[in-house]
Amino acid sequence: MKKSLSIILSICILFTSIFSFSFSAYAENIVTHGVIDGFSWSVDLETNTLTITGKGDMPYKYMSDGECENLLNDYPVLARVKKLVISEGITSVGFDSFNCIYPEEVVFADSVQYIFGDAENELWGGFLGNDNLKKVKIGKNTKKIINAFSYCDNLEKFELPESLEEFVIEGCPWESITLPSNVNYFENSYSNNFKEINILPGALCQTSLSIYECPNLKRINVYSEKVNIKSGYLPLSCDSKFNAVFRCIKDSDAYKYYKKLGYKVEAMPKSEANPPAVSNFKVTGSNNSAIYLSWSKQKGATGYRIYKYNPKTKKYESYKYVDKNTNTLKVSGLKNNTSYKFKIRAYHKFGDRSLLCRYSKEITGKTKHNMVTLSSVKSNSKKRINAKWNKAYYDCSGYQVMWSTTSNFSRDYKSIYVKGRSNASAKIKTAKSKRYYYVRVRPYKVKNNKRVYHSWSKAVKVYVK
Repeated sequence: MKKSLSIILSICILFTSIFSFSFSAYAENIVTHGVIDGFSWSVDLETNTLTITGKGDMPYKYMSDGECENLLNDYPVLARVKKLVISEGITSVGFDSFNCIYPEEVVFADSVQYIFGDAENELWGGFLGNDNLKKVKIGKNTKKIINAFSYCDNLEKFELPESLEEFVIEGCPWESITLPSNVNYFENSYSNNFKEINILPGALCQTSLSIYECPNLKRINVYSEKVNIKSGYLPLSCDSKFNAVFRCIKDSDAYKYYKKLGYKVEAMPKSEANPPAVSNFKVTGSNNSAIYLSWSKQKGATGYRIYKYNPKTKKYESYKYVDKNTNTLKVSGLKNNTSYKFKIRAYHKFGDRSLLCRYSKEITGKTKHNMVTLSSVKSNSKKRINAKWNKAYYDCSGYQVMWSTTSNFSRDYKSIYVKGRSNASAKIKTAKSKRYYYVRVRPYKVKNNKRVYHSWSKAVKVYVK
């Protein structure tokens, strides 16, 4: 019996060793990265994420079913991709760039401006009919999305950036869509679920619409008071099944414009179309790396969007969304001793419609200088304290060093001045021995013959010999 058990265990160990070796050999031999048409790709086997890196425009590349089969035979790891990431530096995704894979999620970097497809020439944006695709995140600088996500039946709604100028999709699975005010062309066709279009407010509505085979479209909500359709575009191109109503602000230029063209027009309450700006938006404090903001909650708001000014692009960029119960925000990760500008907008939901309110007034906050901290406080002899601190990261005239027998420095305290930013130590003579003292330090700058002080460091407790 023992001999039989020993033989069985030996066989199991041998089988396990062979299996482990085979699996290890497979793991070592599997190709997880490469270069195609000058763009690098790599697959993370733990997350099944395919990442594309490179610079500039990806080429227009169509691959037939046979070519896709050959590609997946050469690189079987691509068949397991669940998430696709287009990295910073890539500026456009060409026709049929990814028609051989079926990810569930796609993320585009902010550098991507164009996501292309061309229905007329049967060239698509790479995700045509991908029923696996559920989540998409578009970069904030994208200008055109042309037939990139047509007939993706399980695609969840994604936010369209304010930079968007053109959006074309067929077989859109959504019931409604909200278009930024900068969109000058929107096309949707063969969408039975489609019921509503919302065009967000801007200086004017410039959106040209092309709607075909969308029999259930009921409403087009125009939140701008004026209309200016660009030259070469029609206000509306549609088929005989089009029966939607334009909802516009009562007595606005937009209301009169669509009515004059003979479309069905319905008056929208002005309070719905143009909620007021958020009030009492202000800076409540700061430190060396963060600025604190607050505002008054707006009645009926669903949430708030905070914007931070980007001096490089000279534009306000969306920083963060917060819900309706929040009226404070810590903006962190900032540079010390630097000014920042902010705005805020509330957004409201009316049914399935999301409406952004007017911008608040611009406010400015400034981070503080980096605080100086004590690095060493010791007493090596009677009535003596040796203190050291880190040098200030900014220009200063020197430091004030203070010591006291009380932790809050309310009494029994003295101080000395150390000149020069690079002089970061001091020898202190105390009045007494055999007791505890508290020491702190702060930088100062001489302006107009007066000392201007920065923040105190945290106090350090030391026992004096």
